[in-house]
Amino acid sequence: MSPKPSFPLPGLLAACSIAASAVGGPAQPNVIVILADDLGAHELGVYGHPTHQTPHLDELARGGIYFDTAYATPVCHPSRHALMTGQYPHHNGVFHFPNRAGGPPVENEGDDNIAAHLTFGRLFQQAGYATAMAGKWQLSGELPGLVRETGFDEYAIWAYDHNLPAGQKHTGGREPHSGRTSRYWHPSIVQNGNYRPTTIDDYGPDLFADFLIDFSNRSRTEEKKPFFLYYSMALTHEPYYPTPDSLSSPADKFTRSETNWRANVEYMDKLIGRIVTALEASGQRENTLIVFMGDNGTARHGKGATTELGARVPLIINGPGLVQAQGRSPELADITDILPTICEVAGIPLPPGHPIDGISLAPYLRGETHSLREWIYSPLGGRRTVRTKRWLLENNTPWRFGQLYDCGDSRDGTGYRDVTNDTNTAVQNARRQLREIMASLPVPDVAPDDPRMIDREKPHYVPRDQRRGLNSPVIVDIAEGRAALTIFPPVDGQPQGFTLIPETEASVRDPVAIPTVVRMAHRDGKIAGVLHAAGGADLTEDLVQAARTLVAARAGEFGFAGTVEVFTLMAVETADQALSSP
Repeated sequence: MSPKPSFPLPGLLAACSIAASAVGGPAQPNVIVILADDLGAHELGVYGHPTHQTPHLDELARGGIYFDTAYATPVCHPSRHALMTGQYPHHNGVFHFPNRAGGPPVENEGDDNIAAHLTFGRLFQQAGYATAMAGKWQLSGELPGLVRETGFDEYAIWAYDHNLPAGQKHTGGREPHSGRTSRYWHPSIVQNGNYRPTTIDDYGPDLFADFLIDFSNRSRTEEKKPFFLYYSMALTHEPYYPTPDSLSSPADKFTRSETNWRANVEYMDKLIGRIVTALEASGQRENTLIVFMGDNGTARHGKGATTELGARVPLIINGPGLVQAQGRSPELADITDILPTICEVAGIPLPPGHPIDGISLAPYLRGETHSLREWIYSPLGGRRTVRTKRWLLENNTPWRFGQLYDCGDSRDGTGYRDVTNDTNTAVQNARRQLREIMASLPVPDVAPDDPRMIDREKPHYVPRDQRRGLNSPVIVDIAEGRAALTIFPPVDGQPQGFTLIPETEASVRDPVAIPTVVRMAHRDGKIAGVLHAAGGADLTEDLVQAARTLVAARAGEFGFAGTVEVFTLMAVETADQALSSP
């Protein structure tokens, strides 16, 4: 699916620039869009986290608006495309990472090349704004020109080896577990096309924030322009290293640990506070709109799963004189709404005839309306999550309806009632409504055994589903049937409910759900045939055909929660044999 525009793009942008100039001038507000990496809504104090201290974001939320139910996609690549274009994947063509199940082929330049799309950077740049971005770029394409092609005058980004200028070698730190250039201590940074040398005492998130603060000051004093900043944060993505505030010894800078997670969240909040303080010091705070959002659910706590846990992220919007302080909002919003919202606030017209899936939240921010969307949407590959104010549908595919929940008035995952098998009138009407919504939101028809669903590279973990409890079964597709794996309490010091699956136990259920215990055997790590590669399926009447299996539940390079791989070591012919297995 190619997002080729139906208009000459340069001419369109010129027209937008002319139109914007008529409403431009010093009164135009500054706009900052901040995208946190791998941060679910429940991680912030204002969203109810019991221990994380996030005072700066909490203050922005209470002094502006924070949406209880806001969705991104479950992983970063399609979320960033949706954010920058205001489009769902059926319009921008990016349902997943390149060459992942349902994602664009690597060779498909039309879909995955963000420079082929109309982005918020280009709209603001053509409207006369000084534009800059910093942090994690993430998207496909060749640097250094790509960031500027998407509408940013200046940038400072974490650079992989292949992002470095020709002939340049990274002389700084690397992440020991992956060998990648570092984004945190002694980081690899390309700034405006040039490699920026750093030292072991440099912390990437500090450098990115300071770059944007400096740019905002220069836009005011030198260019006399309003600014548009896109801060794509490195925090809070793994690896979880100590921050400058939590570091106990210089030798620990590249020591990754789950115990650093809280420090990472709180340092992210500190950087937001640093930016707000700088705006106040320069006299620009009163005319600056700040939008803060996560790109997907927290790693190993929903990320990668087409469930609300994978989609629900914080969305905080604050701007003195621009946003009426309302605090908590029960209204629905999603990541495609950001582009039309910030454009309306800035007085930038959207191009006629160009598809934008998001809606502008600006009237709601001003207090002019009290109702927004009827539904929000979060796709990944061939799977979808759709939410209305009352009903939630998870793990929908073209070949399976998924799990349906009656949420009542709840917005945070508590008190939801599974009504997948209910037949009452209200549930049937909800099914009909959701099918009508999904008919307008096509996704690729990805088979459950598509080999691209498999990630063989990362440690073997099963993330727990927080809504369903620690020891609840994780249901997984297999090629000829269904199986259920039970997540046991944490082992080997894993603090967040992960269980190493090889050489442990799992439940295998027959068609009438009679449980049995099969001891899993690890045969020298060899793969003896893939039975399935997708998580989140329902139990069906199919007969389970595999008893002795090697189970490798992999978090995946991008934290695909709920994606489980089952490899057969020997098959059995009947459920009775499965029940009698040791």
